[in-house]
Amino acid sequence: MNVIIFAGGQGTRLWPASRANKPKQFLKLVGDKTLLEQTFGRLKSRFKPSQVFIATNQQYAPMIKKQLPQVPVSNFSLEPLRKNRGPALGLAVLIMQSKSSDDVFATVWSDDHIANPKLYLNTLSSAGKIVKVSPDQIIAVGVKPTNPSPAFCYIQTKKSGGELLSVQKFTDKPTSKQAVNFLKSGDYFWNTGYFISSGAHILSLYHHYYPRSFEILMKIKPFIGTPKQSMMIKKYYPQLEAFDFEDILRKDPKQLKMLVGDFGWADIGRWAVIKDIQSMENDNLFLGKVATHNTSGTLIYNYNPKQIVTGLGLKNHIIVNTPEALLIADKNNTEELKALIKILSDHSEYKKFL
Repeated sequence: MNVIIFAGGQGTRLWPASRANKPKQFLKLVGDKTLLEQTFGRLKSRFKPSQVFIATNQQYAPMIKKQLPQVPVSNFSLEPLRKNRGPALGLAVLIMQSKSSDDVFATVWSDDHIANPKLYLNTLSSAGKIVKVSPDQIIAVGVKPTNPSPAFCYIQTKKSGGELLSVQKFTDKPTSKQAVNFLKSGDYFWNTGYFISSGAHILSLYHHYYPRSFEILMKIKPFIGTPKQSMMIKKYYPQLEAFDFEDILRKDPKQLKMLVGDFGWADIGRWAVIKDIQSMENDNLFLGKVATHNTSGTLIYNYNPKQIVTGLGLKNHIIVNTPEALLIADKNNTEELKALIKILSDHSEYKKFL
């Protein structure tokens, strides 16, 4: 079994620490290792470096080489431009197939927090064994929701006595009202984005649902592992449709099965999550030069060694200070950071700070 780590995201919801030229997966946001290093660290006890593949944008290749020198560069799947996860997975599968005789793989993210690594690995391995026997299927890993979050896609399952659950529906991100109903029903799980399948099955789905993109991938395939690989990827990859692999699951959820992932999963996608997984609700979490008085439930990350960040009477705040930008936010509203990012991206003078 192989693992494909997706490491090409820009991490805009963790701005201003996470920037386009160095997004969150390459930062030390939780602990003394980067999120990417932590992901590989969890995997290396079960998987050899040769079984680990990295799907990312070509601009991040130097950072990945530096942080994960154990992983062969030939296992990097480098996208010349962003085309969403559908094309990224397709290209990574072609590279994996050229390097490994084992066609079974799991997709994982480079920026998740896992409280129980052993159970995490056991879940992936269990799914891999199932796919090994029945390669024409996809197994998702779902997490029981702890709150009605509208930030995730959901998987609706059928009640079953077995470990492997049937799937009724694969949803897009719901409204807040829908998320409340999902939580009440008890049948819905957060989608972690971890999928276990076989390369041949994924490509067959592309052939059926996205035939033009499949044809373009087949034009790239003969050059994988040759001196012309990079040149041909740059030539053909821009012609691929920009689609999300999960769009297929929304169209055809019946082919999907699900395992429950009870390993303490958290998506490191918001500053509030970084605060919550490292400290109690009313405690503070500080990084860098910080001094406060009468302050509680607040995260202050100061990345500027030439400045001190101070606070008086703060409660449930997020403050992130870098040499280029300063964020001050209500901890309960950090999901709205994407709206702020849009304001910056629409302003010609402010785009340079993203």
